[in-house]
Amino acid sequence: MAELIRDTAFGHLVRLVTRGKYLQYAEDKDPSMWQTYISGEKTKRMAHHGQLRQPSLDPLSSSEASSRTLIGDERRVNEFTGHPIDREKGRDMNVVAWFGEHDAENPMNWSIFKKVFVTFEICFLTWSVYIGSAIYSPGIDTVVKDFGVSRIKATLGLTLFVAGYGIGPMLPTALSTNFAMLLCFRFLTGFIGSPALAIGGASIGDMFAPNKRAYGMGIWGVIAISGPALGPIVGGFAAEAKGWRWTIWELMWGSGFCLVILFFFLPETSSANILYRRSRRLRELTGIENLKSEAEIHGEQMTAKDVALIAIVRPFTLNLEPMVFLLNLYTALVYGLLYIWFESFPIVFADGSSCFAIGNFLLFNSVFNYLGDAYPNYAASVLAGNDFMRSAFAAGFPLFATAMYKNEGIGWASSILGCLAIAFIPIPFGLYKYGERLRRVSKYAKKDF
Repeated sequence: MAELIRDTAFGHLVRLVTRGKYLQYAEDKDPSMWQTYISGEKTKRMAHHGQLRQPSLDPLSSSEASSRTLIGDERRVNEFTGHPIDREKGRDMNVVAWFGEHDAENPMNWSIFKKVFVTFEICFLTWSVYIGSAIYSPGIDTVVKDFGVSRIKATLGLTLFVAGYGIGPMLPTALSTNFAMLLCFRFLTGFIGSPALAIGGASIGDMFAPNKRAYGMGIWGVIAISGPALGPIVGGFAAEAKGWRWTIWELMWGSGFCLVILFFFLPETSSANILYRRSRRLRELTGIENLKSEAEIHGEQMTAKDVALIAIVRPFTLNLEPMVFLLNLYTALVYGLLYIWFESFPIVFADGSSCFAIGNFLLFNSVFNYLGDAYPNYAASVLAGNDFMRSAFAAGFPLFATAMYKNEGIGWASSILGCLAIAFIPIPFGLYKYGERLRRVSKYAKKDF
């Protein structure tokens, strides 16, 4: 249990308050073991070339020649490896890494129980966010009555949440005293929680090897679809009995419980961040300032512009890749149809929706797995781009659903949507045929996938 809690928000708080007395890591108990965490190979590369990656040209000739010219002269050597540090390009840096293939802190090496439990937490968080959009839809009629607005304006409470997407400050939303306040808080709740949707799949990918990742992503995909699908059912009882405010109270209770669980039991899954925290602890314990992780070394060479490009621009840049754009467009269309369904379903049917839900799951599960496997180093960015495009469609489609069905009639309106869906059918077949070629010309995609 200590291993699970130690790297959570609660665990860090305990270590901060007790100054590392409780929930100790192995190096806290024995600081002398810092050398077991050093990657000799990467440390040599830093000494020879000043970079972590092996140069594409002759990897050792230049550094060896430089070392030979320094024989007999004063020269610096790395104390850990004993290798001479190239006078021009070398850097004296001890690179902190996993101490072997079975390092227990590596998320890939976590026990099955820990992986399953963390996957459950990520799925619970994802469900708490996704259900927040559709749980509002049963209360739209009472929003119209309470605030005296049109149904299209009341639907903005659904679409603005999808535009922002997330958990956010649910309590102020339920206490909204006017329509503008309601819409503002609905957007903020979506916006604040949106990172959970973008990094959920990437977090699962941190824990599972490629041959096992599909299982975790499949479960995550089911939960992602079940959130908005179950929202009208969960919110319907409350809206019918108490009005729209109680749909928000339900959401606050569920997301509040989720927050408590995550605070105590959700550990860090990013390997880069785990190693960064390890290197920081080792520096504090040993006083050796050149103990750094790969992420720190890369970060030192990055400017504020580079950080902005990675955090903000790259998700949109990846969207411009033909393969990513087409898959995102396909899922965005289906996602938009899902949210049209929330508006049109009461108009067209009295019951029955299982086939649509199954189709959504099969599509989303395939796309999420494919994008994660094709772009393993950029999984968070590529899934963030997918989330952005899906949310844009889902936010806009419900606004015209009711008017379209009333003006065009059930037959024509449904036919338009059906023809639109048929037009997208060639996309997966085209990617099946040309996907490998597109990955080869991409500078982001994994070439040997």
